[in-house]
Amino acid sequence: MAIGRISGSVLKSNLTRNGVDLAFETNLLYLDVTNSRVGIGISEPTTALQVNGTITATTLAGTSIAGGTVTDNLKFNDSIELRLGTDADTNIKHTGTNLNINETTGDINIRTYADNKDVVIGSDDGSGGLADYLRADGSTGELKLYYYGSEKLKTINTGVQTTGTISVNGAYTLPTADGSANQVLQTDGSGSISFGTVSIDSLATGGITIDDNKITGQRSNENIEIGASGSGIIETSSSILPATDNAVDLGSSSKRFKDIYASSGTIHVGDQTIKSTASGFVFSGALSSTASTTISDDTTASLIQKTGIGSTEEKTIESNSTAQYDSALYYITSRDEINDQVAVQKVSVIHNNSNGYASTSHVTKTGTTTGQTFNGDVSGGSVRLRATGHSASNSVTAYSIQLGDNSSVGTSGNTAIVINSDVDSSSESLDTWAHASYRGAKYFISVNDEVDDELESIECLVVHDGTTAYITDYNSVRTGSNSLITLTATLGGSNVTLSGSGARANLNVKMHRILLSDSETGFEATNQKIIPATTVSSTATTIDQFDASAIHGAFYYVVGTSSNESNASSITELAVATDGTDAYITTGPMVSTKGTDQLTFTATISGSTVTIQASSTSGSSTTVNAYRINMKREESVSAASTVNIGGTQTITGAKTFSSNATFQGSVFTDAIKSAASNQSITLDPEGTGTVDIIGSQTITNVTTQDSLTITTTEDSSTAGPVFTLKRNSSSPADADYLGQIKFKGENDADQEVLYAKITGKILDASDGSEDGIIEIAHRKAGSNVITARFRSDSLQLLNDTNLRVSGVTELGVQTGDPSTTANFAKIYAKDESASAEVYVQDEAGNVTKISPHNEQGEWEYYSRNTKTGKTVRINMEEMIRDIEKLTGKSYIKSE
Repeated sequence: MAIGRISGSVLKSNLTRNGVDLAFETNLLYLDVTNSRVGIGISEPTTALQVNGTITATTLAGTSIAGGTVTDNLKFNDSIELRLGTDADTNIKHTGTNLNINETTGDINIRTYADNKDVVIGSDDGSGGLADYLRADGSTGELKLYYYGSEKLKTINTGVQTTGTISVNGAYTLPTADGSANQVLQTDGSGSISFGTVSIDSLATGGITIDDNKITGQRSNENIEIGASGSGIIETSSSILPATDNAVDLGSSSKRFKDIYASSGTIHVGDQTIKSTASGFVFSGALSSTASTTISDDTTASLIQKTGIGSTEEKTIESNSTAQYDSALYYITSRDEINDQVAVQKVSVIHNNSNGYASTSHVTKTGTTTGQTFNGDVSGGSVRLRATGHSASNSVTAYSIQLGDNSSVGTSGNTAIVINSDVDSSSESLDTWAHASYRGAKYFISVNDEVDDELESIECLVVHDGTTAYITDYNSVRTGSNSLITLTATLGGSNVTLSGSGARANLNVKMHRILLSDSETGFEATNQKIIPATTVSSTATTIDQFDASAIHGAFYYVVGTSSNESNASSITELAVATDGTDAYITTGPMVSTKGTDQLTFTATISGSTVTIQASSTSGSSTTVNAYRINMKREESVSAASTVNIGGTQTITGAKTFSSNATFQGSVFTDAIKSAASNQSITLDPEGTGTVDIIGSQTITNVTTQDSLTITTTEDSSTAGPVFTLKRNSSSPADADYLGQIKFKGENDADQEVLYAKITGKILDASDGSEDGIIEIAHRKAGSNVITARFRSDSLQLLNDTNLRVSGVTELGVQTGDPSTTANFAKIYAKDESASAEVYVQDEAGNVTKISPHNEQGEWEYYSRNTKTGKTVRINMEEMIRDIEKLTGKSYIKSE
């Protein structure tokens, strides 16, 4: 190393040369020439400049510092970076506005390793102070977020906890409290989220769409699966129906409902099957049961029972929603429990949602009592069959067939539902069947004009002879004035066709059909029977029998055909009723291809067996088949324990009416008698009640004892007993007659004669000034005349009736002379001389005193002449004394 020129005092200590290196005061300054290093306070520098001690500098530029302690501020000018890392991957600088910390290769970690200490990020609080905005709490493990120093959110051991509301993106705010059970979050569309109950009308997912009350699969031919968890089940409180009739299966052979499934008209139960066929059910195995089994040939029919039908008000037999059916046909067997009468009849009911209409036909009774009447009405959205009995207790069994919106096409045994929902004015087919297979059909038809809301129900019978079809329709019931449909039957090709032409377009026609062939197979159900082929002749032949204790009413549809008379054929309706003693039958209508009746029928009973027989007018080889509808109508109450209206009956024991008892009509045709001779009959309403007797009554007594005695045991001073005759007139007037008591007897010609009567009468009906009359009439010289009137102002003896008094007659004192009355003279008392004097006044008003005493008690004659106006008053005693003086005789005797 070359040492240059040194002048002046520069060295304080030794300057040592170590080879090419130079040392001042050993290690105060050491120049490592070999490695181009300088050491201060160190003799072996390991870097270009190594200082062992404190470095004080005013400016450092482009300098790397390793180790050491900075004891004062280390200042970097704006935009001058503090670079960290070997490759200066991290830099910190102040841009003059902001402080930037940049990392180009990894994370930026801010940590404190002090126990239970926090990492806090704070800033201005908006008012010149400082506030925390983030705190990593080393003592609780929580990370807290602040708003101007107020804690708003923190992490906790179970998640995140907030204080105050949560606003998402400024668009909506979450609620600050929990909702009720089963509620969900919902928005009001204005930024507010709350808990509420939500109804979802439509929801679409990848697999299904929920739209209102419909769940629809979105993927073609993919199943919709609804499953409960574990052993849970899926429950429904409503019926489950297929959307399309007769199109889907219930279960399958591989997926069964616990060993049961249904498909193709067959129910599979375990290893057995029940198959539905045109003629009924086919069981794969034997059918056995220890309980009663109800079997029906017609699954559309239902049976109704009703008891307790009285005679005072209608009772509802059946009530259904008007939406359930338009028309109904009831086959009815009824019983009058009081008169022990059984009756059968058919009732057709139809309605237009506002009014109900009914028609009764085929009434067949075992007695002569009027029987029950039936009516149809609509009330409260329901159509009702109503009944009223003739007696106090009646009952009904009804076999019901209904047609309407709930009807669907189907076949059950010999019956079927057939529908044509659009019949116009042109004739079109309603139903067809093969004439080679069937002989006749009976139809119950419901026709609905849904535009004008008019309906009609009608029945018809159809039969053929192999060449021509014949029809008759009957029992039409309609809500309008005119028929809605015209029915015809034709035979063409291989079919019989029932056709209809509407009175207007777009008629909805629904039909119930019973179809019969010439070779039926016998079948008997609970309320139906198919009667197989029987050959009859002109001699009555049994075609059916039944037990009168099990069946009380039956209806038959009978087809007959013969190879004679051009294959003459017929179809007939029968109604049969039995009370167990007799059997009664009604025949008709009948449709006969020969133009006259082909069959005649009778019903007889022997023991408890009712026998139906038929005889033919078509020869000895007439084949008969039939369909029977039957009902049982046993007694609902014992006739022996009720009052018999129609015949003789003995009633024993006390009979107590717990409520009002009303007797109408000729209830008692003979007499009410006591149990034994000389015993009383008491009608006791008890308490303050009354016995009300309506109508004319007759009391007949065979002795001279009192016929009617009215007694009261009440002991007050008020009048009693009281016998009242009241006329309750709506327009009372003067001279109206009121109550009347008549006295009748007979004359010597054995004729009834009214001999006397006493009558009440109105003299003046004016309110507040009413006057009355008691009028007495007598039989006088063969005629009835009024003999007296006891008026409110006088007692009048009329029609030459004399007054005879046996005793004293007292006359009250009048204040003056009365007014005159033509053709009448008057006797009265007047206080003329301070004592009651008796006067006679003639019709002219002339007055004569007939009481001959004056005020002094002397005999006095008094008379006043109205024509002359003169009054004559003579003291008779004074005049006689004067005569005694003149004659010397004594005329006045003293006693």
